[in-house]
Amino acid sequence: MKIEYAYLWDKGPAVLSNPDVLCVESVMTTSGPVFLALLSESESFANAVISWFYEDALPILRERGMCRLIRSTFRQRVGEKRTIDNAGVILIYRRYCFLFFSGDRYQIKGVRSCFSRIQKKEMILISTGNLFERIGEETVFRKLNVFSSEEADRFLQEMKRRARSRGEAGAMNTIWIRIV
Repeated sequence: MKIEYAYLWDKGPAVLSNPDVLCVESVMTTSGPVFLALLSESESFANAVISWFYEDALPILRERGMCRLIRSTFRQRVGEKRTIDNAGVILIYRRYCFLFFSGDRYQIKGVRSCFSRIQKKEMILISTGNLFERIGEETVFRKLNVFSSEEADRFLQEMKRRARSRGEAGAMNTIWIRIV
């Protein structure tokens, strides 16, 4: 399994620093690659996720693979101990994915965590800001689904340029992931 990804992390011209934390980690283990993507408005939440990834998730994946213990340790170490406003976490190992979304910035209401089996050509997009506001979600997914990482990166930069030309001044942060 190969994972392609691209990301955009842009604070916008109106503020001094980006309010969001974006993290992409890819680790090769003896059992295969493990991929983590995170977009959060909380630095303490992001730090807790990264600690959980290295201290809990990687050892569990090496010993048992993707199992319920991933969700359990995530809730213990990250989810229940912190106030989570808006965050998206994706953990991919082999053909399985652990998803955690919180808040409404990702068009998902409430806290949701789940496991899913992923297929080739499957795509995941976490985004904040008004980057894709005028072209619609269906068009974005259709366009991004045929892109390579480099093409996706160029597309995200073009979407940012268009949004800025419309007067959007806030932060725009996006992580695009596709299973190849």
